[in-house]
Amino acid sequence: MRGERAGVVHVAPGQLRLPGEARRAYRNGDNLTLDGADTGARTWETFLAERLPQPGGRVGLPR
Repeated sequence: MRGERAGVVHVAPGQLRLPGEARRAYRNGDNLTLDGADTGARTWETFLAERLPQPGGRVGLPR
């Protein structure tokens, strides 16, 4: 493993090999939400901003 940190493996998108059943599920879109399901509207950025302290002791995105 020359030039790599132990335990870190970089894989290009689409190059990850999954076992048959998991591969079929992803190919069929079974990992996505169902039509008509309740889904949230909060973004990842908003989620983190609500939880990570900012400089000055505030919680939220810097202003």
